[in-house]
This record gives sequence, structure tokens and C-alpha cells, in this order.
Amino acid sequence: MRAAWKDALVSGTKARARRRRKLAVAERGEKAKVRIRDKVCRFPRCGCQLQRTNAFKAIPTVSHDFHKKMGGNPTGAVSIAALMILLCKWRHQDGPVSRHAGTMRTRYLTPDQNDGPLAFLVDLHALRHANDDGRQLTKGTWFEVARESEPGVLEELTFEQNGILGQLAEMRR
Repeated sequence: MRAAWKDALVSGTKARARRRRKLAVAERGEKAKVRIRDKVCRFPRCGCQLQRTNAFKAIPTVSHDFHKKMGGNPTGAVSIAALMILLCKWRHQDGPVSRHAGTMRTRYLTPDQNDGPLAFLVDLHALRHANDDGRQLTKGTWFEVARESEPGVLEELTFEQNGILGQLAEMRR
């Protein structure tokens, strides 16, 4: 009886390990699709591919729209190319305006999700430190800094959008 229980436990453990490996391989394939689709950081006017002063921040990483959270992603549902985007490490997690800081977001403009055009939004509260002009901004004051007409192609920017993107570029140095 005890041997059968041990065999079942070992068999279940091996099955879980096979499932995890299969999901990891599938996720790597989806991330490769994102790298091919986006080629460089998709954040508007990021210019990270041209940055030479701190190459570490310019490393492109694939960012999930929905975090896998602790415990992993058992179904692989959030690890498909349409739900991931290529961002430099600075815009993904290291910068004051980044996805991990909760101060940068994207919004789908079509049902194609990230395979289609996006709108890029930043929390203006995060810019207050870079441009302390006395304005009192509450956290969660979102502003659309750019909009794509198709993936990687920006629509014409307004004066305000140009100004904020300029501030973001200065914060990078």
C-alpha cells in the first residue's frame, strides 16, 4: 500500500514538472513572437536602442500586460504574444515612470490587443519630482502621452504630449 502511494506521489510530481516545462517552452515561443513584432522598446520616443550611457537600462524585456503573480501562471493564458509588449528595462521596471512602478500603462485601441495600435498613459504625479512647478497632482492623474495609428507608428503629438515626452526623456539620464 505504501509503495503505491509513493509511486503516485512521484508520478504526480513528474507530471507537474512536465506541465511546467511545456508552459515555459510555450512562453519562450510567445516572447520570441513579441520580439519579432516590436523589435525595439515600444514606448514612444524612448530611444533606448540608441542610448549608450547606460546600456543596462536599454535592455529590451518582454512585459506581460497582466502579471503572472506569485505561484506562476498555471494555464499560460497571460503568456500569449497579444498580451505582451517589448519595453526597455527602464520602462518595464527600473524607471520612476514604468509598468512595475504603476506609473505607466497601455490601453488597447483595437480588439487585436498589443498586436494592434496602443495608447500610452503616464501618471502625471510621477513627473512632479522632475518638474516641480508647484502644481498639486494627486496620484492616479493619468495623461495619454501618445497614441499609435498602427503598431510602432505614432499619431501626431500635441504640444502637451511633446512636453511630457521631453520630460520623460530627461528623467532617463
